[in-house]
Amino acid sequence: MFITTTRWLSGLVFLTIATNTLATDLNPPVLDPSGNVKAEVGTVNGKTVLRYTWRDSANKPRSASLACQDAAGTNCGGYAWQFTYQADDGTAVVINPVAGGDSGFGYFVSHELYRNFSNGTSGTIASLHGQDDSPLSKYFVGTGTAVSADTEKAVHQFTLNYPHWGTVNPMANDALVSTNPATHQKYDIPVKITWEFINGVDYPLWGVEYDFSALPTNVVYADMRGPYGNMGFDNNGDGIISGLEWGDKYLFVAQPTATGGITTQSTWQWDTLDTGARYNLLVAGQYEMGIVENKFYKDSTLGSGWSDDRGKNSTLKKGCAPALMPCDWEWSYQSIQYGLTASATDNKKLAWGTAPFIGSNLTEVYINDIESEAFSGYPKPAYSVWITFDKSAGAKTRSLAAAGGQVSVTPATRTPFVGYYPSWLNQPGKSLDQVSRTFTHVFLAFAFPDIGPLSAQSTTFSNTGLLFQDSIAQIRSQIATLQQDGVQVILSVGGSQNALNGAGHGNGWQNLINDNKYRKRLLLLANALGVDGIDMDYEAANVNNDATVTEYSKILATLYRVAKNLNDINAAGNANPKLFTMAAAPTGADCSPANTTDSYCQHLKLASAWGSGGIERSVLKGLHMAKYVDMLNIMSYDIGYTAYDPKLAYRQYRSLLPKSVPVNLGLEVLDSATIGGPNGPEKALLMVNDTDTDAQACPGTVMLNDQYSAIWQTPPVLRVIDRPYSVQTLANIIKIANQTRGTRDGLMMWSLYRIESENLNPSQFTCKGVIAATPEAARKRAAGIMGWPVDNLNVN
Repeated sequence: MFITTTRWLSGLVFLTIATNTLATDLNPPVLDPSGNVKAEVGTVNGKTVLRYTWRDSANKPRSASLACQDAAGTNCGGYAWQFTYQADDGTAVVINPVAGGDSGFGYFVSHELYRNFSNGTSGTIASLHGQDDSPLSKYFVGTGTAVSADTEKAVHQFTLNYPHWGTVNPMANDALVSTNPATHQKYDIPVKITWEFINGVDYPLWGVEYDFSALPTNVVYADMRGPYGNMGFDNNGDGIISGLEWGDKYLFVAQPTATGGITTQSTWQWDTLDTGARYNLLVAGQYEMGIVENKFYKDSTLGSGWSDDRGKNSTLKKGCAPALMPCDWEWSYQSIQYGLTASATDNKKLAWGTAPFIGSNLTEVYINDIESEAFSGYPKPAYSVWITFDKSAGAKTRSLAAAGGQVSVTPATRTPFVGYYPSWLNQPGKSLDQVSRTFTHVFLAFAFPDIGPLSAQSTTFSNTGLLFQDSIAQIRSQIATLQQDGVQVILSVGGSQNALNGAGHGNGWQNLINDNKYRKRLLLLANALGVDGIDMDYEAANVNNDATVTEYSKILATLYRVAKNLNDINAAGNANPKLFTMAAAPTGADCSPANTTDSYCQHLKLASAWGSGGIERSVLKGLHMAKYVDMLNIMSYDIGYTAYDPKLAYRQYRSLLPKSVPVNLGLEVLDSATIGGPNGPEKALLMVNDTDTDAQACPGTVMLNDQYSAIWQTPPVLRVIDRPYSVQTLANIIKIANQTRGTRDGLMMWSLYRIESENLNPSQFTCKGVIAATPEAARKRAAGIMGWPVDNLNVN
């Protein structure tokens, strides 16, 4: 039985925590489609835990189960007892503790500095008193508190007192310490551990603060080695450690021996300057676990222990003879060094490390015979690190460290701004890599569904539908530039023309569905470009009937499979999120006579004015295919202004998809395709601001009635809306919905650049002397409303 309680934090209702009163094991972690962060109390591996589940950058659930100190689920958070995630290849990974006294991960450990004593011996002051100089905090009583949580982040803290022996009076670290017990004192030093679980971020952020403010300086000397622990990060396997590396001032990399594992006889390099963050990493096969500080090394003041191997390699310095590897006490971070032998090891202990002078007033520490580092160990030394666990053979941890531990605002955590890039533009000043980084996603328009002859040796876009003049390799390089800046690039298939007679093969969509060679060619093109996903732009039909819905559903399923079989890395070398997105018809979520069994339509009791009304409703809801979609972009244009309401279209589409799937409202900015005469019955003209619109003076700048108006009747029956057709209005529709409903929706722009080759003069299209929305004006206005960054890359 579960008891569900809502906990009030900081004056707001943040989390609903389900408590398992019978202490049975929790089920595998899942998230409700409308939720991003969840907490629940139950049992995992025989221990009561508070489990946090959050969405990662691939929109998949990850979890961390924090151990509790009693069966009631109170005072949790001193360390993690389990991690789970779904790897890019679909593997469901569970990381449980390795049996032993150091099981679990994320507790605090601090080692006392070795001192020289007045009796001629050396060691720690704790050892003189017969006590442990570095106890594991997992065995200490502490207080756990859920500090705050909302739809985007949960923060949990655990506080305890950690004991250390020191001297009564301050002393230099190299001074001779008396063995007289009266000169020693045991101090209880407050420690605060903080866990953060952030929507859209793969890893927990673990922070610690060690509070020496109640002590004089230079009475205790210690290091900080939390987070600390031993976890079966290779899906609880017994795989040997095949990769070992870390970063301090220099990058350390050990090479596996002929056995495939790291041993005392591994060769190594520790002589490449670290331009990223401090980190510690273990790899077992394809699995990894690491610790990465969330700042660049140059900004870190943690210090490192001294080592005369630092800045060298195993050719210059033969390590700790007879071993090739450095002596265990000279490693920057605690890891597998204690007990490492000439044979490969499956030991998976991992920890952090600082200079051993925490508690002192030192501001600089030596790291070898000639170099020193900035240091700060008093009064409240603190740091934060990412705890990484993944299946990329260390690539993801290494990439995070190279980025200085900085997790940028990415499309997974920012509301989307999608821009379609017209591949036929072919103007150097508007090349793909010059797209403004205000956009989170760039869609390449358009590939044929039935691509013509294509091979791995193809260098041009001939027969693909894309009209780039640059080579495939050049466009791939431009795509990589965007991806390195956090922009995801999607290959869009179809469009209003390409799918109807693609590559001269008749009906391109039918060819794609019926002939595997076209699916293989599409996948080959997508992988050659290194894109992050596939977009479906199905515009081949305009009637909601059984034949159209059947074809639509088959196309969706086919392109979904292509998307999910993309390469594991994109053009920039990052993990590929493998997105499947779709462009949706402006009235596709409407009700029509074909949707009479739909509960929403039965309640509405109205039919769309448009024959295409309800096609996507039939596919996404009627055929239960919404679960395949990672993002939906509404083509809320090309439908006229006399009977269409973009706000209603958005609300109807929003109701068809899980809350976690972004639904983006389309902006058709001024380009040559915008102007073209009657279309239902006249084109609407998008303006930038509400004040730029005028229904009487400028027909098309105001949407007059919604799509359930019976405009074809005589006399017509109208549902009046008089809604300004402007970037301001459309952006505010999304912004307000996100604020009130907790969604993460955005906008889509067709297209990124005005197609100047067709000699369109924007000054010909005005209202009250104001030019209609151009790509650049729309980008800046949307960014201002939505809070998006604006760079200097002009999109006009």
